[in-house]
Amino acid sequence: MANTIYWGQAAVENTNGFGKAPTNNTIDFGEVCADSWSPETNLVGGSAVFSNTKSIELDGIDDYVDCGSTSYLQNLTEFSISIWAKQSTATSTQCLIGDWNFNTQGNIALETGTASGGATKLTFYIRELNGTIRTTTTQNYVFTENVWNHIAITFNSGTLNIYVNGIAQGLNLPILPSSLSHNDGTLDIGYFEGLGRNFLGNLDEVSVFNSELSQSDVTAIYGGGVPTSLSSYSSLISWWRCGDGDTSPILSDNGSGGNDGTMTNFSTFSTDVPT
Repeated sequence: MANTIYWGQAAVENTNGFGKAPTNNTIDFGEVCADSWSPETNLVGGSAVFSNTKSIELDGIDDYVDCGSTSYLQNLTEFSISIWAKQSTATSTQCLIGDWNFNTQGNIALETGTASGGATKLTFYIRELNGTIRTTTTQNYVFTENVWNHIAITFNSGTLNIYVNGIAQGLNLPILPSSLSHNDGTLDIGYFEGLGRNFLGNLDEVSVFNSELSQSDVTAIYGGGVPTSLSSYSSLISWWRCGDGDTSPILSDNGSGGNDGTMTNFSTFSTDVPT
């Protein structure tokens, strides 16, 4: 029986390619047969694969990101902050992220600084509504300049945990008060309002949660030194990717908080990222 069927086809007269079902169409190899062509849509997990290709690079002079109102941080009994940082120099006090205004009471800030003996310390501040400033400091971690580090702090009812690269640097540190009661201020990345303390280096994947992340959560977010997607965390309220998916000068808030950040005094992204 003479026909023009290719090897592997059913015995009908058509022009189907190898391995296809016997229908009169021009569907490419391996696709489900249909009467008309359509592109494949079977992306992993139903969405694009996560990738991290950009960060922000701050000059230590006047660069920072203005993330607007932080009303969603008021009266929280639990919260967490996650941030990737590559500090160009660790010899000065520099702010990673802060909601601080000397004209009001009730503020928070996370800074790096130099402790005795030259080690680098992390200090977290809470200023209560009555003006009392509470601090918690870890001084047993030494930053290596020009190397990416992941920093996370978690707060629950007056105690704080500090992690660097997934490893606890201080657990159940008393800081009081038991809840984060503060005025509606402005959250800044890389800047301490009123004091400056601008960050010098790169920052990436900055996020805020309205829960206390567990140690296993922090380890997962650290991801062995490579940023991972945070979209599965239900308590994520702000997530600034710092370049990926952003159009300068706006850093989109990929959480539920809706607080897009504005790049201030700088406008370009860096391709230097944690790897």
